This record gives sequence, structure tokens and C-alpha cells, in this order.
Amino acid sequence: MVANIKGIKSHDIVEDALQVLINLGHRGACGCDPETGDGAGILIQMPHEFLRKICPSNNIALPEDGKYGVGVVFLPPFRGTPSLNAKR
Repeated sequence: MVANIKGIKSHDIVEDALQVLINLGHRGACGCDPETGDGAGILIQMPHEFLRKICPSNNIALPEDGKYGVGVVFLPPFRGTPSLNAKR
């Protein structure tokens, strides 16, 4: 784990975490199996300033910093219409 124990945001921490992933490729920290989605990644703090800039142009009302969450969802390959996939 790579982190700033004082919770200070730093691009250096992100760069260090990415280097750790590169260094641990021999331990399976790579997406080697396209069927199972194995691999590794990094978890970063919410990019509130970035989201604050792009949400209005996408008709999204963004709550104040710290009052919302963001998730990543991996869906099966696209089949049919997007609305059909959303209903599954």
C-alpha cells in the first residue's frame, strides 16, 4: 500500500503507486487474463474539482465535496441497445 499517512493529496503518491504496480508485474499485478479481468490498480481520492467542472455540461447536479460517492461498474460486452443493457 502506498499512502500519505497524513492524508495530504499528492501526485507523487500516484506516481509511486503506479511504479509499485509496474514493479509487481511478476506477482500478477497485471491484466493477464482477458476472460476474468484479473489485475491490480490504484484507488485515488475523489477528483472533486474535475467533477465540479464537467458535471454541469452533462446535466449532473454535483453535491458539495464529501457528500457523494462514485462507483465503477464492469458490464458484460455490449449487446443490443444501451437501455436494454441498463435493465439487466
